[in-house]
Amino acid sequence: MTGPIFDTHAHYSARAFDADRFALLDSLPDKGVVGVCEQATHSGDAPKVLELAHKYPLSLIHISE
Repeated sequence: MTGPIFDTHAHYSARAFDADRFALLDSLPDKGVVGVCEQATHSGDAPKVLELAHKYPLSLIHISE
């Protein structure tokens, strides 16, 4: 690793991460990730994305239609 990582476009709220989402997100700081810009693909994703933002302060949110 060459320095801090900021993930500029993530979809950790997607169903593909249901099995290990929280373990994965908990591990990010130890891997050098200092921030995540979580993307919602539509307004229906907003509740899950907001939940992640409240639980993981390194997250930012972007919701688009």
